[in-house]
Amino acid sequence: MTARYIAIDWGSTNLRAWLYQGDHCLESRQSEAGVTRLNGKSPAAVLAEVTTDWRE
Repeated sequence: MTARYIAIDWGSTNLRAWLYQGDHCLESRQSEAGVTRLNGKSPAAVLAEVTTDWRE
């Protein structure tokens, strides 16, 4: 089985995340919680919201 991994592009205004298995993108997500727009949330909390079911 090919390993799964999460790729993240976390810019100042948006967070984009992709779930890959090998060379294949299985799913992608986007959030407006960029590093300058966390609205009081911790970076760890934002990352968990976007990727939680991918890490199970």
